[in-house]
Amino acid sequence: MMKINAEHALLLVTSLLLLGCTQTGSATQRAEANAEVDNMFAGYKGTQATAAESDINHYAGQIKSAIENHLFEAGRYAGKSCTLQIRLAENGALEDAQQTGGDPALCRAGITAIRQARLPKPPSPAAYAAFKNATLEFKL
Repeated sequence: MMKINAEHALLLVTSLLLLGCTQTGSATQRAEANAEVDNMFAGYKGTQATAAESDINHYAGQIKSAIENHLFEAGRYAGKSCTLQIRLAENGALEDAQQTGGDPALCRAGITAIRQARLPKPPSPAAYAAFKNATLEFKL
């Protein structure tokens, strides 16, 4: 699913409105409006959203790996699930982990694993924002 932030959505809607309004004018007016829209998008390359998404995905993988390395006897919990709510500090340190649902034994193991894991510092403010108050789903 593609996410569009509010600024980009406003830019897109404005561009579409400009295009829609020009269809009743002359060819010269349409060309001028098209040039204006091209100029609006000239500086936009979409790399900021892509970089943020990349940071978030990479950080999610790091957290998953760190927890999996400390989740011992995972086979005991086959077919079970658990939901944990975690809160992280800006340096990646775990501040809190609470069970919000699921199998109690798996949740205890998950909380133990996340407390023992050394979680890395988030690579960007976007990654920190995504995980500072996060819900983790364990499905084994």
